[in-house]
Amino acid sequence: IKGGNNFFMKNILDKIKNFEFKQLSILFMVLIIVFLNVSINIFNAELSYIYAIEYFLFEIFLFFLPGVGISCILKWKDLSVIDLVATSSVFGFCANIIMYLLHMVFHIPLFFINLFVIIASILLIYKEKDYISSLKKEKTVSSIFFLCLVLILLVFQFFYFFQLNELPYIGNGNEYYSDFLYWIGDASELSIQFPPTHFRDPGQIYRYHYFSAIQLAYTNMNINMGIAKIVFVFSYINPIIMLISCAYLLFKRTSDYTFLQWLGVFILLFTTGQENNTSVNWIAKLYKCAFGLDISLAFLMLSLAFNIDYIKNKISNKKYILFQSVLLIMTLGIKSVTGMCLMLVLAFTCLYKLCKERDCKKYISLGIWFVVIFICLYAFVLSTFNASTSQNVSSSKLTLDWFHTSLFNNRVLAGYYQSLLNRNIPVWIAQFWMMIRYTLWCHFPIFSLFYLGIAYCLIKYKKITYEDVFTFIITILGIIALFLFNHDQYSQVYFVFSVYPIATFFAMMQLGKIYSQFRSKKQLLMVTSMCLVGYSLYGTYTITQQYFFKNYFPLAVEHFVNPQDTSVDPTVENHMMQPISKKEYEAYEWLRINTNKDDLLLSNFVFSNFQRNYSLGAFSERRVLLDSDLLQSVFYNGDDTQSRLKKKNIKYIVMNKWWGENEIPSNLAIEVYHNEEVRIYEVNK
Repeated sequence: IKGGNNFFMKNILDKIKNFEFKQLSILFMVLIIVFLNVSINIFNAELSYIYAIEYFLFEIFLFFLPGVGISCILKWKDLSVIDLVATSSVFGFCANIIMYLLHMVFHIPLFFINLFVIIASILLIYKEKDYISSLKKEKTVSSIFFLCLVLILLVFQFFYFFQLNELPYIGNGNEYYSDFLYWIGDASELSIQFPPTHFRDPGQIYRYHYFSAIQLAYTNMNINMGIAKIVFVFSYINPIIMLISCAYLLFKRTSDYTFLQWLGVFILLFTTGQENNTSVNWIAKLYKCAFGLDISLAFLMLSLAFNIDYIKNKISNKKYILFQSVLLIMTLGIKSVTGMCLMLVLAFTCLYKLCKERDCKKYISLGIWFVVIFICLYAFVLSTFNASTSQNVSSSKLTLDWFHTSLFNNRVLAGYYQSLLNRNIPVWIAQFWMMIRYTLWCHFPIFSLFYLGIAYCLIKYKKITYEDVFTFIITILGIIALFLFNHDQYSQVYFVFSVYPIATFFAMMQLGKIYSQFRSKKQLLMVTSMCLVGYSLYGTYTITQQYFFKNYFPLAVEHFVNPQDTSVDPTVENHMMQPISKKEYEAYEWLRINTNKDDLLLSNFVFSNFQRNYSLGAFSERRVLLDSDLLQSVFYNGDDTQSRLKKKNIKYIVMNKWWGENEIPSNLAIEVYHNEEVRIYEVNK
């Protein structure tokens, strides 16, 4: 028996020893960086370190572990260890969405879902350990550069969030970016019910690209830290890892030059254009309040690489259909416009395979399948609520209005275009040049290289590949859509945002061809490399001139060193900031802890300074009805007030101090909480 035990233990140890954990070294290093970032965030937010441990365990066992397990099912050929970080983070995100739906739709307890996923993931990884061992070893320089970029962006985001949201002083009298409060409200509603209703206007069906908020809601379901804190402290960590790793995975397919591969990553994620002259704020939108844009772009880049390898027959048809369907569903659910861009990629992929293999039935059916997915997602997720009946939320519908869109509210843009027309330049030429000029304003490094790539293709037209053609066409369509669609909140900018990675991919492919001609000319190669580095530095410099970096980042560093100085003085976009005092925050926390998730609040807070106050719902995680007429009738104790409160299922009335000294009649509601600024009444049942 003793000998049998020794044999058994020796067999287990041999298997562990033979399993090449060194292939996962990059993933382990990423997790270490995540742990350090989480710890610093928790310390500065003055929260319990239990939350840091819980979040880190969530990242390991419920995010990356299932992601690695799904990657083992896919068995994508010729991947490196950094590529595994990309696929595991993307598929881990997908797993969280599926786990959330299993819990909310089928009411399966979280414990059983999590336990099943952990065990299944471990078994999959162990079964496919040979696949992990076969992953290509990354170059040392690439590994170091990847980890450095992750660290740099995490530090950048930490300081930005630190200043904008005053993480260490949540509730101490701050101003919050209203889009963040809007996003938190999405996650709050999704933690209450699925399908969701509109938490800002209760009763309306809420259809939106809210999959990124689902992931936050599921994270909080496991950690129970509070969705607002989850968003402020942790929401940017996974998107940064996904962006950098997926960008590298994609740009490795542009050329064999490591310099160009990482140049593409750097230009896409660390540079910008003259955003102050445009209504298109790439870096600001990507890192200030991405609203899922960052995650959707990571999905798009991984899917584009996936399609390129499918074109090259590196992926089987069955796995392509299954995994690409999942990527399409998730991308559409995260950001609809990015999903539309992905639909174009799929259309060109099916067209290429159709022309090459002459199998009409197969690839037309595949194209129809993707269209069906798109239509179903549009009907149940993308199409928004009926905004015509909403008084507090603006419409999000796009309209067609060629060259008369809301972008031209910018005086620089409108003035430049008018100056072209004043010179008697034909309209179509003025519009053509305006599109080129505007894209160079938006992101000079990307689009200058994109137009250089077009020139090279025209000169070397015999070397044009299919990848060149469809990435060029998709980019051009994105630019046209920017000037074709109109939206009062500038949401048409997402059409051009979505093609930034594709435009960069096209540019890097052409640079790779140019580089291949300079192999024997080292001096010319060196000069070209220096010029490209100059492009990158210029694009990085423009970031430092943007208001959110120029004003907030230095203040964040100063406040980090001197935490006693907590004043917030935003000088730009004041209308986007939502003020909240310490006393208000305390009242919202009381509501979050002491009320039920389905309790509806009636409040007058919308009538404060900015008409867009989402603070109450975001921090209390409760639906808020903003009905001034009903609130007025409470004071006058009209005969129908009690019945109206019950009919609308209102449980609590929340008022701030400036409303007046009048107290709500005791037959309608009883005061259950108050401080110097906020009063909360429980409606009589």
